[in-house]
Amino acid sequence: MKAKKFIEKKVEGEFELIKNHVIEIDVDKTMIEYICSGYLETGDDPEYDYTNYGVLSDEDGEPAYIKIGKFLEAIDKKAHDSGDEDTLEPDEYQKVQKLKEFSDYELWLK
Repeated sequence: MKAKKFIEKKVEGEFELIKNHVIEIDVDKTMIEYICSGYLETGDDPEYDYTNYGVLSDEDGEPAYIKIGKFLEAIDKKAHDSGDEDTLEPDEYQKVQKLKEFSDYELWLK
């Protein structure tokens, strides 16, 4: 999947130049979708999901865009608040924590 990070924006005359850094990240899309819908229970309120989890859904309710830093914070907060009864499997948690180095990027699922 592709991830993008904003670098700079400058205006030259009537043109606006925006520079982004785009990279390819090897992450399991189905696992990310499961964490969004199954673990964080996104999809009912798009504004709440974006504000609290960093997940923006498309018109079908499927995750389309994720702010990685906010997403990882939401996973850690839910794991801390819920205790042991509602946590991710350890291997899923480790896989998603690999995204930590990209916390200032935005992940595009579509």
